Amino acid sequence: MEHQEPSGSDWIAAILDGPVLRVWRMSGRTAQDSAEMSLSEDTPNRAQLTDALTALVQPWRDAPPGDAPIPVLLSGYLAAQPATDWPTVPSLPLPAEPITIPCADPRLHIRAVPGLRQTTPTPDLLCGAETCLAGFLAYTPDFDGVACLPGNVSRWVRVSAGEIVSFRSFLTGGLHQALADHSVLRHSLTAAPSAQDWDETAFLATLDDAMAHPARLTAALFGIRADGLQSDLSPVTAQARLAGRLLGAELLAARPYWRDHPVAVLAPTATARPYVAALTHLGPAPLLADAAAMTRAGLDLARTGRSAPPRPTATGSPSARPGTNRRN
Repeated sequence: MEHQEPSGSDWIAAILDGPVLRVWRMSGRTAQDSAEMSLSEDTPNRAQLTDALTALVQPWRDAPPGDAPIPVLLSGYLAAQPATDWPTVPSLPLPAEPITIPCADPRLHIRAVPGLRQTTPTPDLLCGAETCLAGFLAYTPDFDGVACLPGNVSRWVRVSAGEIVSFRSFLTGGLHQALADHSVLRHSLTAAPSAQDWDETAFLATLDDAMAHPARLTAALFGIRADGLQSDLSPVTAQARLAGRLLGAELLAARPYWRDHPVAVLAPTATARPYVAALTHLGPAPLLADAAAMTRAGLDLARTGRSAPPRPTATGSPSARPGTNRRN
């Protein structure tokens, strides 16, 4: 039996980003409210996921008994179906129908966007990034280049003619977090740097050295701790050196993607900052777009089955803009 959505355009957008579940109460393409929750598992099972979703959207579930359930579109859920069943690239970002996730609450109709997989030249997976790219390409349909999606796992995605051609994933963010939290480097770093705590000079110098001397990676990482014990190395500078060392290794490996191609960085401003600074240092400034807004747009496409939303107006559009960190 075909699912019938409630009258009007109210629905819920949901993103599972590692252990963090974020939801938005949507009216059409406009976010009206939001909430988030940290889960105990990076890859929750169905019961854990649906229980968390049910709790998060409790204030928004005002449909009386008998009314059609509220549509929930979810991105980033790795366990929605086996990865071997995902579409392979090259592919449109959203080639398959969302997968229904059974939920005990009859007022919610949850569907998850399937990911994409790559078998050659290197086996790889996208789960969540494809939805973000669908939204980005809907607003920038003529984009032909590379999208960079930083995060716990960063992705470099080659896009051409509206399709995802190939991609490569890097565990840079997860490695940074593990080193900062669980290695001896934790004694040298600030626990939670603010937006102003950023030593770009140290970051770029370390980035250059990391790309020029990749074999020194692990030795240079401990060098941050050794320098901190023997000098007045500040925690902010230590953070910048750790970021520059790891991102330099990533950019060196990802050079075939970003060199000689237009690049768009899809991420929150704070997450994008080192990538924008590094790419601007190495070449033209990339475009910058908010990943959450692009993912919500992609979820709306999955919800409605449209290939693209109505073209945005010049005012209030979440379209990409040039990165603000430029080399002087």
